[in-house]
Amino acid sequence: MCVGVCASKVRRGPGMANQTASGGSGIDTVAQAVIQMEGSMLPNSVNMSMVRKYGLWNVGHLIWANQIGAQKVWMGDRNWAGWPSQPEAYAGLVRDLGAKARAGYTIRQAFEKYAPPSENNTEAYIAHIIQATGYPDSTPRSEEHTSELQSHL
Repeated sequence: MCVGVCASKVRRGPGMANQTASGGSGIDTVAQAVIQMEGSMLPNSVNMSMVRKYGLWNVGHLIWANQIGAQKVWMGDRNWAGWPSQPEAYAGLVRDLGAKARAGYTIRQAFEKYAPPSENNTEAYIAHIIQATGYPDSTPRSEEHTSELQSHL
């Protein structure tokens, strides 16, 4: 079981192997910031409630979108994605963040979608991600900097 940092157990595809000074990819840095912001390991979190009730994991609190390896799990007021293990849930979060980076989202755009104001304190969420990555919220994507930006979103 992987509690906390699961990056060492996740296989990365092309474009996600960019390394930061700490040795993990920028996507891993953002994923860890998401997990912390979501409170995923707290007893009453969506993730831990799902683990207790169904034996499934969702460390990023991702809603169901037919993700690879995930099952649809109805909890509370919506369908959530549930993976059989913590490393698989972490990999799902990394894939989701990587897709947003490849689509050209800025940090602000990604987290306005990921953590919408109707459900979250979006500004606090963005501030937390910026602090974790060191990149401004308006960092644009360009063909010349795709891999660098993917490592920070």
